[in-house]
Amino acid sequence: YAYSDGNDIYLNAANYSGREHKKALYYAYSDGNDIYLNAANYSGEKHFVKTETIDRFLLFNDTFVRQDEVGGMSMAFGVLGVLISNKKTNVLLDLYSGQYHILDHQKFKKLLTKRRDVYKGYFNDPNNVPKTKAILEMLFEEAETDEEKDELRNLLISQ
Repeated sequence: YAYSDGNDIYLNAANYSGREHKKALYYAYSDGNDIYLNAANYSGEKHFVKTETIDRFLLFNDTFVRQDEVGGMSMAFGVLGVLISNKKTNVLLDLYSGQYHILDHQKFKKLLTKRRDVYKGYFNDPNNVPKTKAILEMLFEEAETDEEKDELRNLLISQ
């Protein structure tokens, strides 16, 4: 059976020999207006982060474990290196594949090659989720055909 103390959920099942097990049960939840992701799914932290919906993606900004940076940083600086490699960044969760995709400066440079004025606005405040959402919505609105939208999606999920 499961019970809650108001903040956390506890499980007590027969196959656990009566021991209590505290679990982060939920991948995400919705309050009816917004979707909140459990940060434990991507960073091991214990909180939920608010997301914004764009096309088939959820956009959020949070501390994200970047596996490509963790190895080198941990070898060079130990535990401190791992902490340094965990920085706030914009991330897309692809609702079709379940994969996370980081939206870094290089990706935005590719997305906005023809829109330098918009890129400058992003570059000055890259962790601003509403601004990032507005830019992505603008790009999807400008994509007139399904092929152009697919090209945009592929660019968003490319490495």
